Amino acid sequence: MRKGVIFAMMSWALVACNKKETEKVERIQDSAMVQMVLPILNTIALPEELGECSCKMAASETDFKEGKLLYADDYGNTAYLKINGEDFVFTLDESFDLENFDRKLENEKYLLHIVHQNEKSHDGIHTYRGQIKLVDKKTNSTSVIPVYAECGCAS
Repeated sequence: MRKGVIFAMMSWALVACNKKETEKVERIQDSAMVQMVLPILNTIALPEELGECSCKMAASETDFKEGKLLYADDYGNTAYLKINGEDFVFTLDESFDLENFDRKLENEKYLLHIVHQNEKSHDGIHTYRGQIKLVDKKTNSTSVIPVYAECGCAS
């Protein structure tokens, strides 16, 4: 009888241990399936199409001075970006306020919402700090990127 009780308890302990390991494996597999890739803005070369008037943005003032741009537009019609390594051209169809830069751009894949506050203006150049909110329309994943910007016409 005593051996039977010990055998039954050992069998129960083995079954209970195996069940917990199975649950852990299932949880790991489930969490791996949920992971999404966030949209990323990559640096771009200054587009040749830009004229004297433009708006350019970078992740920081240092990056801006080094020419590591994330965004550039021709101050009216066309914006240039690189998202997840792919070049995109967005058509600008709305005007914006130079004091409180707020612009929404959209194509078949992405939605961008750019918001900046004017820090200073000097010789026709407006300096901004703000953010670009980038939404992948297919996965609804969102990235928010702080940016430094300068907009205006070179003299």
